[in-house]
Amino acid sequence: MGEGPQNNDFLILVVDDEFEVRQNSMLKLKANGFNVVTAESGSEALDICSKQHVSIGIIDYFMPEMTGEELINS
Repeated sequence: MGEGPQNNDFLILVVDDEFEVRQNSMLKLKANGFNVVTAESGSEALDICSKQHVSIGIIDYFMPEMTGEELINS
């Protein structure tokens, strides 16, 4: 049986305007072996995505200035 991808092969981006949500999500994911970066806004998330390959995004829908849907469609 071959080995599949490991948790640390993925970079997860957590985008939320609430600090506690970002922090708790990051800590839980890191405890399970994932590489995680966070952003507090859609524009910050776009900046991160322009510099790093993000495998998975966990994105809040309701954020000031740019919704999660607008971020996905950018």
